Amino acid sequence: MSCWKFIKSNTKRVVASTDFNNISQKTLANLLRRNDLNIVEVELFRAVLKWSDFQCSKKDIEATRESRRSVIGDAIYDLRFLAMTQKEFAQNVATSGLLTAEEIVPIYNKFSGISSRDLKWKLSKKRYNISIPDNVPEVGEAVNPPAEEYHFYRKPEIVRDKDNSPATEAHLYRKPEIVQDKDNIPAEEYHFYRKPEIVRDKDNSPATEAHLYRKPEIVQDKDNIPAEEYHFYRKPEIVRDKDNSPATEAHLYRKPEIVQDKDNIPAEEYHFYRKPEIVRDKDNSPATEAHLYRKPEIVQDKDNIPAEEYHFYRKPEIVRDKDNSPATEAHLYRKPEIVQDKDNIPAEEYHFYRKPEIVRDKDNSPATEAHLYRKPEIVQDKDNIPAEEYHFYRKPEIVRDKDNSPATEAHLYRKPEIVQDKDNIPAEEYHFYRKPEIVRDKDNSPATEAHLYRKPEIVQDKDNIPAEEYHFYRKPEIVRDKDNSPATEAHLYRKPEIVQDKDNIPAEEYHFYRKPEIVRDKDNSPATEVHLYRKPVLESGKKKKWKSKGCAKKSP
Repeated sequence: MSCWKFIKSNTKRVVASTDFNNISQKTLANLLRRNDLNIVEVELFRAVLKWSDFQCSKKDIEATRESRRSVIGDAIYDLRFLAMTQKEFAQNVATSGLLTAEEIVPIYNKFSGISSRDLKWKLSKKRYNISIPDNVPEVGEAVNPPAEEYHFYRKPEIVRDKDNSPATEAHLYRKPEIVQDKDNIPAEEYHFYRKPEIVRDKDNSPATEAHLYRKPEIVQDKDNIPAEEYHFYRKPEIVRDKDNSPATEAHLYRKPEIVQDKDNIPAEEYHFYRKPEIVRDKDNSPATEAHLYRKPEIVQDKDNIPAEEYHFYRKPEIVRDKDNSPATEAHLYRKPEIVQDKDNIPAEEYHFYRKPEIVRDKDNSPATEAHLYRKPEIVQDKDNIPAEEYHFYRKPEIVRDKDNSPATEAHLYRKPEIVQDKDNIPAEEYHFYRKPEIVRDKDNSPATEAHLYRKPEIVQDKDNIPAEEYHFYRKPEIVRDKDNSPATEAHLYRKPEIVQDKDNIPAEEYHFYRKPEIVRDKDNSPATEVHLYRKPVLESGKKKKWKSKGCAKKSP
């Protein structure tokens, strides 16, 4: 086997070896010009970055942008940044310091479908799609190679389904080394995608009848027209809502070439991103008023300063809450390099983790008193015992609420083996639900009347003070939709100023769908009345219970 043939088939192993750092710049340039490497671009970029750092250390120079670019040379322009996902580019390339801001902006624009003459990187084809590697397994062979590191897509010639059909036939992204299916053939890692002939609903109807992600070559919708290849994208002439209005009326992800919005302007191609001049809420307020993800090159916030490019991160001087308090007062994710908290100390880089000496609630109580995720090595609770390392779980003997009542009295996730409620019955293992005889709100109404976490010092319901950021659950006697229908009719996240329920206009921002013949609401109305996932154990007049065998998990 020739040297290049070996590298082509074993690219990951080659670039991960210590010998890779010792190759010459000329060899690196030849490698980056090839079209048939068995590696995803983000991994190749990391290897090149590591190689440049090693070369700088050999020359006893500091690894700066200039020194790295000097050792890499013009070979840097053979890297295929456009073959990465936008998330991979943002997390690896944009933060590496290898490119200048002037070079990064045109790449982001290209990800958004905006062409630029300043773009220096043109290639977007994936190297591993251009030629088939030599080690492709034949039909019937065991499939053991590790999954490629990219957004859960797999090459059909590498990963195969339990019936040994290539992955192009499957509704899933899979990791072969993790999951074994019934026939002991690896299933690979995927988001609940299944073949209709394999997975069926409770009424034995095939999965093609369900609202699943579909690949066009596999699943035919009702009109026998293949669904487009994307998450929750549907053609309006194929999939319709309960009132038979086309999918363009629904709050779905759309591809610009498929779905036209109300103004006949194509929606931008990204998750829940919308241009304010194109997509408007029902009250005709622009999307900048809505709680959406925004791209800085598309959406300008109130002060005309572009939002930062991440999920729900905002600069406090740009985005403000309803009471005009800056975003530092809000429960947002913050990046330490962007947002400075009250003491001007950057927040730690993780979801909702905060140091108590940095972040404080409105009443200036430290974060140890708040309902936040804590890392045991960072946050010490009152008894100086580190919090357990899991989301929202606390031992009652360690963490206490403001009135010094143990955590069993709080609206937390609990593990049944750790926390005992008042009647010494372990808390049920589910999200956000509590037994009404144990947990009560400030007005002593049972928790069954309120599907949410509340902090009494923050949220005033009946007093008409806006609730702080929780998962948009409200008490039916407090929050009503525009037509004054109570929230009990729909167990979902809602914005009361946007969503119309009973007058047949689709609710926005819901996570999942269920078949009406399987899942019904408390009043026995079919699930088509609401846009959400429910468990089929619901019956008329009974309350919802969420149980699982493992530890409690966060909702998707």
